[in-house]
Amino acid sequence: MKRAELERRRNSWWFEPDATTITELDPDGLPVGMAADDTRYFRAVPGLPMRQVIFGLWVVVAALSFYGARDLQSAVVHDEGLSQRAWLLSLVNGLTSASELLGPAKLRDLIDAGLAPIKQKAPALEDGGASVVEAGQAEPDPGAAPLPANVGTGTERNRILIVGASSIQFYMGAELERRLEQYQSTVTHRFGKLGTGLARPDTFDWLTHLPKLLENFKPTVVIAQFGGNDGQPLEVEGGKVLAFGTDEWKTEYARRVRKVIDLASAAKAKTIMLGMQITRLPKHSAKLKVVNEVTQKTAEAAGAIYVDTWELAADEEGNSRATIVYGGKSGQMYLGDGVHYGRLGATFVAEKLSWRLERLLPLVPKDRALARAMVMDVESVVLADTSHYLAFVPQPGDNPAERFPVLYLLHGADGAWTDFSDRAHATLQAFAGANRIIVVTPDGTPNGWYLDSSKVPGASVETYFMKELIPDVDARLPTAKRRSVIGLSMGGNGAIVLGLKYPGIFEAVSSMSGAVDLSKADKRPALIARLGPYAENKAAWEEHSAIHMVRARRQQAMALPLYLTVGSEDVWAPPNRALHAVLDELQVPHEFKESPGGHAWSHWLEVLPGHLDWQAKRLKSR
Repeated sequence: MKRAELERRRNSWWFEPDATTITELDPDGLPVGMAADDTRYFRAVPGLPMRQVIFGLWVVVAALSFYGARDLQSAVVHDEGLSQRAWLLSLVNGLTSASELLGPAKLRDLIDAGLAPIKQKAPALEDGGASVVEAGQAEPDPGAAPLPANVGTGTERNRILIVGASSIQFYMGAELERRLEQYQSTVTHRFGKLGTGLARPDTFDWLTHLPKLLENFKPTVVIAQFGGNDGQPLEVEGGKVLAFGTDEWKTEYARRVRKVIDLASAAKAKTIMLGMQITRLPKHSAKLKVVNEVTQKTAEAAGAIYVDTWELAADEEGNSRATIVYGGKSGQMYLGDGVHYGRLGATFVAEKLSWRLERLLPLVPKDRALARAMVMDVESVVLADTSHYLAFVPQPGDNPAERFPVLYLLHGADGAWTDFSDRAHATLQAFAGANRIIVVTPDGTPNGWYLDSSKVPGASVETYFMKELIPDVDARLPTAKRRSVIGLSMGGNGAIVLGLKYPGIFEAVSSMSGAVDLSKADKRPALIARLGPYAENKAAWEEHSAIHMVRARRQQAMALPLYLTVGSEDVWAPPNRALHAVLDELQVPHEFKESPGGHAWSHWLEVLPGHLDWQAKRLKSR
């Protein structure tokens, strides 16, 4: 035996020195005087041959890995460090898929179904709701395992079933479930399954399993999100394969989405279809847009609700966020695969999503210090359309006859009545509850500019706001017939102009980055359409510009508390400085603040609390 081999044996776990043949060792620790091919000095450790031992260990590890593939997958996905390694995610996802295909995962389902009756504790959430599965708890099989212990009494007003693929199974679904259960008379049940969707019923057939979930849980609302795995061909009866994105594919995918909605409707449940989010993978995101388009059209045609989640993970330019700053923490928006939300990203998105669901269902917070959000419809005669507004109404207190002043928030151009709620729902909810003030966010139409126009049919937004909306709010909500208004950009100009044109209606007016001089927007098609070209209709443009109206209605301005803010980098900073100078010249009392920021929500969310406090002091002053 060569010296190198002896050295290997000496350092190996599988060989040991033969004390009966070794009498003396050299400085290297090898027997003195041994022959080059002598094998006596190191003998194999008694027991199984090394190859058999290694093979046996491999078999055990492989078996355990397949059996516990889902646990391994969950551990990787929920570890902030491991989840950033795309190769590891691919490995465990492949292992799980193989496990489900070969059978160990199905065996696990059967065992867990047998153990389910003794698992009485509902899934716990750790670190503010970050963990999705209680230790030792298996993913449920909707057809076999009984429902978890938190199914409620069956009498809850809102029984919400949340179903979908991996986003529902992991962080986002868990955080959304936790938030929904913070509302009164609400209980949830969540079933998510990784790697599934509506495209591959051969892997997991949601259309077969969903009826079992509906029968067991008896929901009043079904929230479903599919699509992340559906950007692939569809196989239909007869083995025909439909290429992704073709008209045939869209028709078949729409049929499957409609089937989900029909199943929920048959169970007397309202259906909310969640669109898929933007991802860090451009090609994947492009496919998701196609899936979202089909899902939205199908949902709306079926009378279901479609909730667009695309922009929730996008920045102000519409690109996917790489990182997120939320709740005083910073972190990755996505896991390492660029598709699934990380812990912080999921918390951020689930909060935004819960705000939308709160106003859609509607839901009432368990915390009675928070106002409830109510969506109200108005059949407008002047707009010849159904308009909407969102009202944050304080929950009843000790005095059932209590009535509340109203604060209106006017959105900006290209915006909507949901803009403030989408970004500052919690702020408005807490403000309304704490100050006992109703907050209303009306629909000014995307480019209505809060004015009337005879040039565009249905463009009488000023009349709608003053003659239809305000009376509707006073008639349907417990108002104290006292009100004030905050406006943003287009809404900032509208708030000032309406406050001056209708003296005594508003007790105070404030503007955030107001577009206070319409002549600076004389190239905007919407304004040209409503007022005519600026050069030929200067008087009409000035009649709807705050900077000119304060001169024309100085006496009204003297009696109207005004508060103006603007960002120093805002395109509307110069007109606001000019308005401030005009007010000083006219000796009109007002407050003006300029702070760092541009014409963006990042700035408006910073200054909004100041506007709310300023308004509350005036509305509560008597």
